[in-house]
Amino acid sequence: MSCWGLAMVYDVEPEELVLWNPSLEENGTESASSDSPYAYDCQLAESVSYCVLLASPTT
Repeated sequence: MSCWGLAMVYDVEPEELVLWNPSLEENGTESASSDSPYAYDCQLAESVSYCVLLASPTT
């Protein structure tokens, strides 16, 4: 699954997914083909855990 597919499944913005998972940032060797900074090919690794939701604070 791609990073952006995961973002859609969890209804989060690509920017949030990258913010919570800095390892997903574009490495600079690829150039985006559109105006979106998140148009680069981003694939998830099977053996890595990713943050997809932030828990609400409890009171």
